[in-house]
Amino acid sequence: MISLIHTSEPGLRRTFPKKGQTCVVHYTGKVSAEYSLITSCFMLRSVLSVLMWLYFFALLCHS
Repeated sequence: MISLIHTSEPGLRRTFPKKGQTCVVHYTGKVSAEYSLITSCFMLRSVLSVLMWLYFFALLCHS
């Protein structure tokens, strides 16, 4: 799987998300002609929430 990451607003590298904050993720994928954009929101409660999002994204890429 190939992943391209684009940061639209780079951070200062001095501040980091804190526990309980919402992270909004925008990604684009082409599975078929009608597939265009999905936005996913999840809470930064634990590493597990981020890992589950990555797992779901990988499933979309291989579908």
